[in-house]
Amino acid sequence: MGKREKPAATSHRMKICVAGRTYVVESRPLDAAREQRCYVYRVWSDGVLVKDWTEGNMADFFGMLPEAGKE
Repeated sequence: MGKREKPAATSHRMKICVAGRTYVVESRPLDAAREQRCYVYRVWSDGVLVKDWTEGNMADFFGMLPEAGKE
């Protein structure tokens, strides 16, 4: 967390703005061989990695940010 590095190859990338701060969310399939594909997520802010590849619901991550819900 907090590492500066270049984003890895991903299948999807999107920008989200929370309380005036822009985050870049990347996702990639965890196991392409599965019938039901699962994804892992990675979150960047200002070129700094704030959440490394994590399986789960990225909405939970954004809901826990200190600035979430203050707009």
